[in-house]
Amino acid sequence: RLQVASRLDIVDEVRAVHPAVLLFLRPLVWFVSLFLKGDRLHATFLVHALIAALCVFLMWRIVKCISSNTSYALVIAFLLGASASHLLFGSILETYIYSALTLLAFVFILQNDLVSLKATVLTGILVFGITITNFVQTIILYFAKQPRPKTLFLYSVLVVGIAFALNMVQAKIYPAARMLTPSNLRGEQRYQLNL
Repeated sequence: RLQVASRLDIVDEVRAVHPAVLLFLRPLVWFVSLFLKGDRLHATFLVHALIAALCVFLMWRIVKCISSNTSYALVIAFLLGASASHLLFGSILETYIYSALTLLAFVFILQNDLVSLKATVLTGILVFGITITNFVQTIILYFAKQPRPKTLFLYSVLVVGIAFALNMVQAKIYPAARMLTPSNLRGEQRYQLNL
């Protein structure tokens, strides 16, 4: 007997290093598809391009805040937007551009004199949920801004705990998503190149 798969099951396997990526991106694509008569494929392309453009804008804002020079900020943002890597990752459907955006957002949040733990945790969850390897970068950035071990520990525990809970939700909703377990993470070794 032939059964029709639900729309949630029509997802390629999602590796464990992307613990909550579907929870973050699928609702966004769905929302944009409402303006495109339900066309999720073109909504995906549009969201991807808008995220790449938002990266360039955030770079401009970050550099402008640092340098107070609009022209210099524009040149740096242009260099990012015109770089081969940004053009590539802003064009192919991959999670790298979303990682770039969340890391830039994290840097933008850290530019404030008073850094809010709530804002950094929320952004850290996005960073960790899209790709866990970028989480270390947020810890380094946080430590450079505020070298307070207790705050850094609290940040780390909150981000990892919430992201792990979101991973369980993602695996429940999307059966093709792998759980964030040591065995699934060890499977990532097949992507390494032994020089």
